[in-house]
Amino acid sequence: MIFVTDKGRMANNIFQYGQLYAWGREHGRRTLSMRFAHKYPDFRITNEPRHNFAVYLIAKMAAKLGLMPTVAFNQLGEDVERQQQAMLNNRHVMVTGWCVRFPDLFEKYRDEIVSLFDFKPRVRRHVAATMSGNERGTVTLGIHIRRGDYRCWCDGRYYFDDREYISVARQFMRLHEGRPTAIYICTNDPLVDRDEYRRELSEARVVFPDGTPAEDLCLLSECDYIVGPPSTFTLVASMYRDAPLYWMADGRHELRLEDFHTFDYQARHFDNYYTENNALTTAEVAKRRPLITLITAVYNTADYLRECIDSVVAQTYDNWELLLVDDGSTDGSGQICDEYAAKDSRIKVVHKKNSGKADACNMAIKMAKGEYIGFVDSDDWVEPDMLQSLLTVVLATGKDAVACGYMNEFVGETTYDPLCRQQTALTHNEVVAMIYDRRLYGYMHGRLFRRELLVEPVPQLRRYEDFAVIYKWLSHGNGLTLCPRNLYHYRQRQSSIMNSMDDRMFGFIELLEEVYHFIKENHVLPERQNKALAVKNCMRIAKDIARNTHGKKNTVRLYDIRETLNRLSPITYLKSDLKLRWRVWLLRHSIVGFKGAVRLDQLFVTNHQENDRTFYK
Repeated sequence: MIFVTDKGRMANNIFQYGQLYAWGREHGRRTLSMRFAHKYPDFRITNEPRHNFAVYLIAKMAAKLGLMPTVAFNQLGEDVERQQQAMLNNRHVMVTGWCVRFPDLFEKYRDEIVSLFDFKPRVRRHVAATMSGNERGTVTLGIHIRRGDYRCWCDGRYYFDDREYISVARQFMRLHEGRPTAIYICTNDPLVDRDEYRRELSEARVVFPDGTPAEDLCLLSECDYIVGPPSTFTLVASMYRDAPLYWMADGRHELRLEDFHTFDYQARHFDNYYTENNALTTAEVAKRRPLITLITAVYNTADYLRECIDSVVAQTYDNWELLLVDDGSTDGSGQICDEYAAKDSRIKVVHKKNSGKADACNMAIKMAKGEYIGFVDSDDWVEPDMLQSLLTVVLATGKDAVACGYMNEFVGETTYDPLCRQQTALTHNEVVAMIYDRRLYGYMHGRLFRRELLVEPVPQLRRYEDFAVIYKWLSHGNGLTLCPRNLYHYRQRQSSIMNSMDDRMFGFIELLEEVYHFIKENHVLPERQNKALAVKNCMRIAKDIARNTHGKKNTVRLYDIRETLNRLSPITYLKSDLKLRWRVWLLRHSIVGFKGAVRLDQLFVTNHQENDRTFYK
């Protein structure tokens, strides 16, 4: 008996066990699935003799006590002769490992495998009810939206934005123009904006089944066509009826009918989607070499400007242009810019009267020739491989933007501020929500943007110019990838903290309603999430004002925030946060009571702020 210790989730288990079942049939060996002996009751295999919990416990104990050998398939492409001999020579053997592949045998015994994993009547009845109501001649498309672990799997290459799924669905509808279409969307992402799918695909019948994993698998298997990122879930769904399957590898690919393939074809090519990922990324960078435009607004930073420009000139990736916009400097910064431009043709300089950083950036954006655009502040500097690293990530994942972590530079001290632990892809909805929720810095520097994103001009504001535009830019694209490396040196200067706490907080208040209305009008986030984040931001600012400012201006601003909350009524929350709900109630009913409560609460909060760091002048 071959006991298969299944790996991963349900579809992985089916695919792995199917390989070993086929091998066992060919060589006269019986097989038993350890996972299906005690889990996933919705499949016919659980009715098979010996597929029960008692056998599962006995086999597991025997393996742990060393009473039966264990054979592992842990390496794709390895010679498996040794493992096959062990399975033949031992009466009982435990087999583990995901990398077991016998494609010819799987295809030979596929009908038996499909019969083993047929769905029980309850599941089929549920799916039949879900798919009922389609008019005669309807073509059905099953879409599997995979999120969760796909943020990081293959460095986020197959983590697609809602707009990319909608685009594929639209293209599919055009391929079947004239026929009624029903689209069934199976997803493990609770934040998918269902209204957006129904709105953008209004000519089709759009259904979110909300089934169990087995019900979703059965439903996909009954569709005429299946679409999704590379996964065993869609692969196994295609196995049942050989439904044509299209795996999304590039969100911008124009869909054709010939892009749909049979189960056998996709099963034989499945491993290529991740084993070739890194090689493909390197090849793309070497082949494409897109031009990158870096923009630096310069105003009286002569003491630091050379270090900034030198760090760009030292980049290991050399297909870039640097646009230096001298915003009426009076300290010799303009002459330094001209000096570097005379030595390197990739550096271009514009001199203009002083009108602010925003105006300088907008002028440079219009001049930019690059496919990607980045920003470097004139008093900061970057690591030598920043462009190479960010470009590799953005080409690997197919996202429209990429961001790296920071090194905060004080006099004689550096602190590190990474964005993530591993490369992580985000959809446009997720990245806007993270910036809005202040879980991701709303900076322009330390990022690369596809130039098509930069639609809106940078606004002329005293503060928060970056935040006021970056969420708009990123709302136009298909998402952003977080790079775990710290590649940008952010110089901490005294001038950057000179503005009072009042100015810093009050400036942000004025942006809140603008952000809320932009997100609402452009359907960037579900309304409940948008409103909840607006409320959360209001209360953060109200708390800081109550704790750190005093006087009549303090009270007036709290009244302003209360009016903003009233305009957001009815208030919504993303989770059951009793402290937040209590503070909202207090602020709306008693300004004095709110200030007293948050100041009292501050007595129990440890202040971790560092006061002994030295800032640059």
